[in-house]
Amino acid sequence: MAPKKHTNRKNYSTGLLALCVILFVILCALIITAVTLVQQENAILENIRSDVAVEAGSESVNPDAFLKDPGSSGVTFVQGVTAQQLAVPGTYDVVIRWNEREFASQVRVVDTVKPKAVAVPTQVMGVLPEAMQLVDNIQDVTQVTASYLAEPDLTVPGTVDVIVVLKDTSGNEARITVPVTVLVDQQAPQI
Repeated sequence: MAPKKHTNRKNYSTGLLALCVILFVILCALIITAVTLVQQENAILENIRSDVAVEAGSESVNPDAFLKDPGSSGVTFVQGVTAQQLAVPGTYDVVIRWNEREFASQVRVVDTVKPKAVAVPTQVMGVLPEAMQLVDNIQDVTQVTASYLAEPDLTVPGTVDVIVVLKDTSGNEARITVPVTVLVDQQAPQI
């Protein structure tokens, strides 16, 4: 009987060792799978931009612009921006879908374009009109103000170049040179 106990103990130890090896292999496989999944998740997240900048007045936003890899595509908007939002500088929340997953991101509408206008040559006699009256056809996506760079000398007859500074709400400036003809009143006052 004694030899049987030794064989049972040996078989038990061998079976226990085999079970431990199998459990170790399964554990390693699970760890490798988890690491692979985390790496894949990180690769997806690393390819998504947290925000995309577009110029104010743009007609639309290309959803694929949210991908850092230029060779990637297939992004769609779950929640995008409206045409009205694209006309006003600001930051707008969006939700995009890529690889069957949704991601929160933002669209930054920026205004980096200077205002444009056409100079209106003017004649004056001693008084300079408001700066806005010396320009026409102002083009910009935001409100524009006009001011003079410097007040010209209106005491000497002739033509002077007056610089009108246009500034939009985003801080972009344009300078428009306007020819102003200074007239001198040569008629004596009548009483």
